[in-house]
Amino acid sequence: MDERVMYTLTDNAMYQKVLDETVILDSQTGQYFTLDVITTQIVDLLNQQKTIADVATEIFASYEAPIEVINQDIVELVDEMLNKRLLKQVND
Repeated sequence: MDERVMYTLTDNAMYQKVLDETVILDSQTGQYFTLDVITTQIVDLLNQQKTIADVATEIFASYEAPIEVINQDIVELVDEMLNKRLLKQVND
């Protein structure tokens, strides 16, 4: 996955924060996806049209984890959300 690409939520992804987690509902399928505090922060940053590399750098500044681990976790989250059609690639 190209870490310089930007992603954002799709038009069918309804995003709602509830207490310490976020729920993303796919309005077409009725399926939902739950995010914890850190993955909510990741999706918020992606939605601001930041690249995976930029998001990893920002998360790294806040948490004590190796940048490689953070980057891999972000790639896995993006891949899962792309497969569920909750994220889309932003065209330049």
